[in-house]
Amino acid sequence: MWQPMTLSQLAQFLANGLDSRGGLTQRSHVQAAAHLLKMKQAPYIIPEIDFQLKDALLVGVDMEWHESNPHIVTELGISVLRLPQTMLGKPIHALNDMEVHHLRLKENAHWVNGEKCEGHPEDFQFGTTCFVDGTQAKQALSDTFKRYDTRGNLRPIILFGHAVGNDIDTLREQFDFDLAALGVIVLTLDTQVMAREVGLSSGNMSLKNILGQYSVREKYLHNAGNDIAQTMVAASLLAGESVIGRGRYQPENQVDVDNLKAVLRNRSILYWGISVFCTNCDSTQHFVGQCPRTYLCTRCANNPSWKQNANTHPIEKCIRPASPCKACAKSTDATRQNDAMTHYIVDCPFEKAPTLFFVPRAFLPLEKCLQEQFKEIAKRSSDNESGLREMLDDSDE
Repeated sequence: MWQPMTLSQLAQFLANGLDSRGGLTQRSHVQAAAHLLKMKQAPYIIPEIDFQLKDALLVGVDMEWHESNPHIVTELGISVLRLPQTMLGKPIHALNDMEVHHLRLKENAHWVNGEKCEGHPEDFQFGTTCFVDGTQAKQALSDTFKRYDTRGNLRPIILFGHAVGNDIDTLREQFDFDLAALGVIVLTLDTQVMAREVGLSSGNMSLKNILGQYSVREKYLHNAGNDIAQTMVAASLLAGESVIGRGRYQPENQVDVDNLKAVLRNRSILYWGISVFCTNCDSTQHFVGQCPRTYLCTRCANNPSWKQNANTHPIEKCIRPASPCKACAKSTDATRQNDAMTHYIVDCPFEKAPTLFFVPRAFLPLEKCLQEQFKEIAKRSSDNESGLREMLDDSDE
């Protein structure tokens, strides 16, 4: 007799094929997406597993961070879709019941990308943008991934994304939100993998290029809300290709996406944060375009590479270091030199964490070496102070 699986057992089955009748195989991401959107039965998802997935949610997540520092998250995009019970015509029609949320982090919202890629944080096309602080952003993530069925059990989550591994890592590092530790993710699907499975690319294809293969154009990509919504659009079209072929519906795809935007905008609900926030003066009464105050960050104004951001914030909100990383500034590596002003030496990703060791006087000036090490380590651990001073005293003998 079939025994229902726990969420962890269900995840193991779907990932590793522990049951003798199934398991993920070639073209598995496309097959799984087609099955979940009720386009085509996947051979490895047996009826008993299908029953356990009836309350599952497709959840997508995407983030934008500032191009000068990947640790500065500026936007969070979230999509949620309950699995359809029947095929709804065109693949994209399954997305009409989708929720899409666009969250901007208030403390970082004044930073808009424009050097390496053009950001569009004010151009969310699928609903209403909300402004949240870090605590509210983490709560939004918890509310999204920890949802319960009518019996009070956690619902299984199928995680969708584009290069989703990057977003999983960023959630853990920047929000202290570990998806694996939640124990609800039973399957992870990636549109980059799907594009390879259907033969669109042999490498990692951009979301823009995947959409372009299906005659869909999005003017405002690099908005986290638009990106995650269009990732779900791409997933539905890629999954549909395995059922109906690439050419079908192509001329109408852009119209379908525009209609989807209208449907979701009309149904948009603000669950977290506030809808009005000025990224200039932090007022909750107006947007930055109506702000009567002007600021000039002299740190940005005095640097040719940053001056376009000089009027977006006061100096106390500037994320640029006051001085460059000395190690990168002195490096002969052009990449390090260009990134020198994005961090301090103690946060340098190219330098190893300082450790105490004895260097013979014949190779390095010992006093200088130890002094530099003392300054950096003393900032991190006051417990080391007495031991460091003893070592410095010994070096003078």
